[in-house]
Amino acid sequence: MTTRFGFIDGLRALEGQLRGELQLSARALPPVLARLSGTFRDKPATLTARAYSGPSCRYARFVELESDELEIANVAIFPDVHVSLPILGVDLVGVGRDTAVAVADLSPVSDDDRVRHAQLECLERHHVSRLPAETRLELPGWAVEWFSRGALSARIGTSQAEIARRAVGEFASAFIELARAAAPSPTGAERVATRHAAYCASHRAQDRGLLLLRRIFEPVVADRFLREVLFPERIPA
Repeated sequence: MTTRFGFIDGLRALEGQLRGELQLSARALPPVLARLSGTFRDKPATLTARAYSGPSCRYARFVELESDELEIANVAIFPDVHVSLPILGVDLVGVGRDTAVAVADLSPVSDDDRVRHAQLECLERHHVSRLPAETRLELPGWAVEWFSRGALSARIGTSQAEIARRAVGEFASAFIELARAAAPSPTGAERVATRHAAYCASHRAQDRGLLLLRRIFEPVVADRFLREVLFPERIPA
């Protein structure tokens, strides 16, 4: 690895933790979407994706993208619609060798204020690794609807990468605690499924950072990856 943030190694450690704690089983992805090859700044770039499901998770996916001056680790877990769990989202992006962006959240989907408050309290108990205030990065307007008050959004340097990786791990630990305690709640499943679909649609339509995929990889394949793997139009049951 030529970039210096350790995001890919962090992703793999996070993946192993979540797979074990949430009893995730691998889901097959179409081979053409499980591994993509392209070019970034005239250097080879490789994307690898892995997907899972489990007792409390309808769809989880882990994506890593590497090139000479590019290091991206992206995670999303969409819980079973019959439990009141938030969406776990992680995006770690290093472009170049000196600065990166770290974003993580437990995005609430429940309409119940008590559920939202309990989830935020759980996150606050776990989220103890704090980046300096000057690293704080304002979320784009479209994202405000989806992110919680406890979201991490920061622009960091290489010296802060370890803190950012620890902080992201704390979001995962909070999600695991919530998943262990979650009780089946069949009422509202249709509403949750609708929120999951809207979350994906909002990212596909408005997240400008995703346009990078079309620059690196063949656009038709990149678009299909976006619609079927990254933020699926049809989240697997």
